[in-house]
Amino acid sequence: AYYNSGETKTAIKTLNQAQKISPNDPTPSALIGDIQEKSGNYSEAANAYATALRLTRQGGLFPNPMQLYRLLAEAQLSARQPERARNTLQ
Repeated sequence: AYYNSGETKTAIKTLNQAQKISPNDPTPSALIGDIQEKSGNYSEAANAYATALRLTRQGGLFPNPMQLYRLLAEAQLSARQPERARNTLQ
């Protein structure tokens, strides 16, 4: 809601707080990745998606880890990190 109303910084701050409240839930990190991707901050998006994937592998709470792998690879490509994207897809 914050992001949709143009308050990107507040959205990210709120999602970081959510991550602190529920440190094993990958959803806040995945959403941060989405926001960073849409904002053109591809390296930050890749970091957030990587965190979401790590948490997913540890706890299995995210319903579709393949979606996260795709998003991570796309963010890495946008950040001009083709080797990392290739490794992610492998």
